[in-house]
Amino acid sequence: ARKYQTKMHKFVDPLLRAKQHERAQIMECVKVALLCIHHHAKHRPSMSEVVTMLGSIIV
Repeated sequence: ARKYQTKMHKFVDPLLRAKQHERAQIMECVKVALLCIHHHAKHRPSMSEVVTMLGSIIV
C-alpha cells in the first residue's frame, strides 16, 4: 500500500479533502481498501478485520 500513498489523493473527490482530520480518515480508508484488493488473496484482511480497521478510523 505504501507505493500508492502519494497517488491516493487522486481517488478522493477534492470536496472531501477540505479538512485535515477528514482527509486523514479518508486516506486511512483508502489504505484499507487497497489491502482488500491485494493481488494475493491470503494477504487480504478478513471482513471482521476490515470492520475493526474501519471502526478504529471512523469515530
